[in-house]
Amino acid sequence: MDYQDKLEKMDNIDEYLKIKCFQTKMVRDRGYYIEPDEEFFLNEITTDMKQSFIERYISHFGLNPINYLGETLSKAYISNIDKIFIYYYVPKRDDNGDPMKISVELPRKLHDIAAQYQVNHVIFIINVEMTGTAEKEFAANIPPPTFEIFKHIEFLTDPVRQFLAPRLEIVTDKEILNTLEIKNLPYLREQDPHVKYLGIKEGTVVKMTRRETFHTESEIAESITYCVVRKINLEKLKKKRKKQMKILDDVK
Repeated sequence: MDYQDKLEKMDNIDEYLKIKCFQTKMVRDRGYYIEPDEEFFLNEITTDMKQSFIERYISHFGLNPINYLGETLSKAYISNIDKIFIYYYVPKRDDNGDPMKISVELPRKLHDIAAQYQVNHVIFIINVEMTGTAEKEFAANIPPPTFEIFKHIEFLTDPVRQFLAPRLEIVTDKEILNTLEIKNLPYLREQDPHVKYLGIKEGTVVKMTRRETFHTESEIAESITYCVVRKINLEKLKKKRKKQMKILDDVK
């Protein structure tokens, strides 16, 4: 079977490859080790990369899309201090061929996977909704492991490598921290795409460096702001603001 035939039989090859490149860059940026045979996923996507990607994994797993997704996008990574497992969920389908919601059995299965790979941190990528029971199980986050949940679509857009994207750095210098009034710092949401990409948790102080352009790209300045990461419930925030607006309207 030639390359073109293989390409036609692989559903959404561009999307799968984009997800693989994104997750490889994300774990690298978090300080995890990338094996030499995975380093080419750190590069920009090219036709040669697509061909290598297809040849490499079809030789191992055949053309079955389920095997393809499950085996190529789920992987463990290690750093000097931690080990993480990325699990890409391939949804089950009902008798009509429609994807089914994630049930409570899955978080329990992920606990078993974490034990198998000896990790206490799992990134879970999904492209379907969860049942209420499954959401509660994940929200309970009973360690180990700690779960981070990403939607499939979040792995298709890189929030970091855009020209004007701010650079975030975790502040660990005690001298700097002692000069900051943390409770009065502006905040970044824990669900902000950039914060989530780096795995920065609630209560962490970050240094945000923004690039600002003027008339031309050669005229660039940088501004620095210190922020604290907070867990914000957007629905509660919207209700609070709606209530405040109503009060203002009544006053008028």
